[in-house]
Amino acid sequence: MFQLSPMQCQYCNASCKKKGWYKQTQKYQCTACSKYQRLSYSYQKTSFNQLQQIIVFNNEGLGIRSIGRILQIAPTTVQRKILGLAKAVNPSLLLETNQEYEVDELCTFVGNKSPTTYTYISYAINRKTKQVMGFVTGSRSKENLRPLIDRLISLSPKRIYTDKLNVYPLLIPSSLHRNYQYATNRIERFNLTLRTRLKRLGRKTICFSKSIEMLKASLQLLIGFAFVGVPLFAIDGVPSLTKSIKRERPPPLRVFTNGIYKQDFVHVIMQVKTPCMGGVF
Repeated sequence: MFQLSPMQCQYCNASCKKKGWYKQTQKYQCTACSKYQRLSYSYQKTSFNQLQQIIVFNNEGLGIRSIGRILQIAPTTVQRKILGLAKAVNPSLLLETNQEYEVDELCTFVGNKSPTTYTYISYAINRKTKQVMGFVTGSRSKENLRPLIDRLISLSPKRIYTDKLNVYPLLIPSSLHRNYQYATNRIERFNLTLRTRLKRLGRKTICFSKSIEMLKASLQLLIGFAFVGVPLFAIDGVPSLTKSIKRERPPPLRVFTNGIYKQDFVHVIMQVKTPCMGGVF
């Protein structure tokens, strides 16, 4: 016999009965909707320091489970925080003109490691500053690459260098397009940097992306916090990721763009200067 208790269901306000325990805490089950619940919950909220460490560990080649083991938090929590931090990154439009850009594709896996799950990260960098101008994920089709190329053309570039993929001549005007040998040496070297910094992009590893959303989120954190070349964020008592900020105490935040503030991440991600094109990073 189950003992009835005065507790009411928090979902339908029906009466609940005692049923089972969870770590010495009484569990209740609703007699109407059969949902389990407790009188009180103890949840340790992720600290701001842990949020910053998640960004650092993600950008230094650690996987989801590795970050969870080091910080002693659940892997699912790490995934939620990475997705939330990536959404809080505020992209801004670049106004540079008459620059040279290189475009290339990086092959990876999503779902499982098999030839049928190939996914390409197509991105562009400024040939002089090495700044990432934006990226798209998916196939190397004309429709998927068009937002990236249109973003570069809108900046009135001097030249756009690519490999000899047959899609680029259909998207880039011949007066701007160059695809001769060694034209993409810089971005090819940058491919190695990405594979080194993100574990999910490594070739000889069992770590890979389970979803396209996590792949995009990890890339947004890496590009937004490692490859923009400006002081990104500062928390009292926590050193910044950039060498230009002294380690004793970070200086006040410099405003670069109009920031987008999220509830749990406002003190971690504030004004971040990162590229975007057409709503796609």
